[in-house]
Amino acid sequence: MTKKLIIFDLDGTLLDTIMDLAAAVDYTLRVMDMPLHTLMQYQGMVGGGISKLLERAMPENMRSKENILEARSIFMPYYYENIYVHTKPYEGISELLQNLRKEGFLLAVASNKFQSGVDRLIQHFFPLFDFVGVLGSESAFKLKPDPHMIIHLAQLAGVSLQNVCMVGDSMVDYRTAQAAGVRSILVSWGFVGRKALEESTTSKIVDSPEEILQSCLTW
Repeated sequence: MTKKLIIFDLDGTLLDTIMDLAAAVDYTLRVMDMPLHTLMQYQGMVGGGISKLLERAMPENMRSKENILEARSIFMPYYYENIYVHTKPYEGISELLQNLRKEGFLLAVASNKFQSGVDRLIQHFFPLFDFVGVLGSESAFKLKPDPHMIIHLAQLAGVSLQNVCMVGDSMVDYRTAQAAGVRSILVSWGFVGRKALEESTTSKIVDSPEEILQSCLTW
């Protein structure tokens, strides 16, 4: 069997992280005396890394480089210490990873979350899975949708790009797959939702982890 690599996004794909992200941004904004947002509003702000999330959460007239750096210095230690208070894998995800490995697929993670946060979440929720690589925003590569995380993970796995599939929940993941020249599957349970994905992509969209497994088995 030809080796095939499935690269997963983290937030909104493997893990439901939005409540802990929102709580940490709320904490940061309170310290900086800035207005807070709803959970739904925060869902529309994620996807570009922590600095971009904090920038989007600030009033437009306060989005200076200095304010973003200050916000990050407040956010990071709070979020790291509270990173899985409410966070949990989406239903069926652990079983999906187990089944993919049983079928011989290689697994990896490519996230725009900061590296130490990615590592902590993977070690906490998925300690038994032998990912070929787990990359976050502090790796040597630019943030998605730059394709180099994907290309590097394929090289680590010894897999050609035609045998790589990117699984994510957003346009960022779709554009990353397009830029790398790999297949893509987008999940409807993440932070964007099926309707917005259907309007913006030509990617396959799935509604359950079982559909990811079936798509991979018939690839």
